[in-house]
Amino acid sequence: MLTKEKKSRKVVLKLLVMAIIGINAFSVPRFTLQARNNAGGNSVKSASSGKTTAAEIIAKNKNSYKAGTRSVYGPKLNQSELNEVAKAVADFKNNYITDDMDNDTKIKIANDYIKEKVSYIDWRERPRANTAYGALVENRAACSGYARAFKALMDGIGVSAYYIHADTKREKFAPNHQWNMVEYNDGYYLIDVTYNDYHTVDSAGNLIDIPDGDDLVYHAEVHPHIYDTSQFPAIGSHSKK
Repeated sequence: MLTKEKKSRKVVLKLLVMAIIGINAFSVPRFTLQARNNAGGNSVKSASSGKTTAAEIIAKNKNSYKAGTRSVYGPKLNQSELNEVAKAVADFKNNYITDDMDNDTKIKIANDYIKEKVSYIDWRERPRANTAYGALVENRAACSGYARAFKALMDGIGVSAYYIHADTKREKFAPNHQWNMVEYNDGYYLIDVTYNDYHTVDSAGNLIDIPDGDDLVYHAEVHPHIYDTSQFPAIGSHSKK
């Protein structure tokens, strides 16, 4: 049960997000998320027999898929769990991504995929709630799980992305919140898939989902929470290729 102070803080943060970044909700492209089809009109095969395998996903990001290295996908995940994350990423790539898609399209698909697939929970409810495993395999995650899952999907489809943690030392009353920076067609901008899952607070102070909500933090120049900008590319810049 949340304290009265925490309930109030959640409401304030929600309003702050809408006030600061609400304008982004009107510029995000809309489309229905669906698995791509092959030439015969049938659904693409699963990751185990599809074009990209979990082993290939792991080979592209060896350090992140090695247990005991404090992986960005979940520092406490064991090797079996990291392998399951790779399978989920391969399945996503095989079923939703094509080679002719640009970054903007890939990012939008990944954002909507996580929103559709994952249900938000308090991080204390499940041991892996703050990991990509929690989001992509168990389909239950807290904000860190959302952000780590988005990072895993971007790594798997070749789009540069970063995992960002709020600077709780510089921001008074800052929540322990995480989101991402990703390279759109026109450069790096912020995205917060947790906020984009359009949560609100019920009468008991719990986060609940509102279906078909607008994206609140998408292609954003700023975020309502402070982070160490010196550790990440400048907004609007491009990666060196």
